[in-house]
Amino acid sequence: MPDMVKALVKGSLLVWARKSAGLTTAQVATKLKTSNETIEQWEADESKPSIGQLRKLSEIYKRPLAVFYLQEPPLDFQAMRDFRRRGDENTPELSPKLRYEIRQAEERREAAMELLDALEETAEPFSATAFLANDPEATAQTVRDFLGVKFSDQLHWKKNPYDSFNNWKQAIEQAGLLVFQATDIDPQEAAGFSLKHKTLPVIAVNIKDSPNARTFTLLHEFTHVMLHQNSLCNELGREGKRDRDSEKIEVFCNHVAGAILIPKHLLLQEQIVSQHPPSPEWEESSLEWLGSRFGTSKETVLRRLLIVGRTNKDFYRTKREQYQKEWEETQKKKDKGGFAPPHQMAISSGGRKFLDIVLRSYYRKKITLSDVSSLIGVRLKHLPKIERAILGRPVTAVHGS
Repeated sequence: MPDMVKALVKGSLLVWARKSAGLTTAQVATKLKTSNETIEQWEADESKPSIGQLRKLSEIYKRPLAVFYLQEPPLDFQAMRDFRRRGDENTPELSPKLRYEIRQAEERREAAMELLDALEETAEPFSATAFLANDPEATAQTVRDFLGVKFSDQLHWKKNPYDSFNNWKQAIEQAGLLVFQATDIDPQEAAGFSLKHKTLPVIAVNIKDSPNARTFTLLHEFTHVMLHQNSLCNELGREGKRDRDSEKIEVFCNHVAGAILIPKHLLLQEQIVSQHPPSPEWEESSLEWLGSRFGTSKETVLRRLLIVGRTNKDFYRTKREQYQKEWEETQKKKDKGGFAPPHQMAISSGGRKFLDIVLRSYYRKKITLSDVSSLIGVRLKHLPKIERAILGRPVTAVHGS
């Protein structure tokens, strides 16, 4: 019976795969519907899983079956080690879902680099740099210049929050970064992360956040990339929950992100701001108008008003708590909602730049249709819709599923 054939795998590979996925032996045993003792025996080389059980383990650990037959465990990439080291010893371990999103982002970047090489194309080195000693307001203007984003452009983007987010994302992709959207992370654990690289650095934002929150995270993480750091930001980049050095970095990145979205001189020129009475309190309608004007959230508006001295910390904290409660209520309603079509999720998750590289590689016969499906994480029957969205027309004729 095939399922009884033993898989000749090393226990050290099983330990590595489990730990890198952030799971305990007890959790794996539950998922596999076996005993904790059985998992421990496999990992200690006292017994072997069947081939069928190994296939299930590969699904649980989200690793290809072939990786379990390596001679020794591969080294995890540097980003994951950096994330584990961040903060004090009481910092909770990354969840299995977050670990997978980080690993998938790194693997997609590596695939993009290999595909560009096969296409005989070269990714330009990322040249934008920032230092913590820099003035955040000046750094924000440097970013706008680097991305080629003028305020007149921004005014045309504010038709809706998704329009603003997608245009900022496109500007960042055109600047030489890969932008992904993580689809299965608890927003309380991570708003986004970034992976430093000299070429094709990566930014990922949490698709479960609002588009305005994603825009702020996008620019926050872009600042981390300019600082040449791997970064993992939780709770929308909020401050006050880190060690001193990490806190200093987060404050800087928050300041820069806010100043990119709402330049100081433009905020102070707005009549609603210049004619506001000398009071720290602001009407909700005024904050909504400013948010619509700059294409950002009310909380970002308030943060900027605090920085330019037009409100105080007490009012800011009060309103932030209000917005947090409103956001939590929105999340509860979202959980009851439907899901986006598969082709749409593939585009949102992978990003247009990555998908463009994958599709061009297929058209030039560098990879197969099966490779395309694996890289973008969607069944082939959805490919014509992805092509239509990326290229304006379907190119590949795909039959069946």
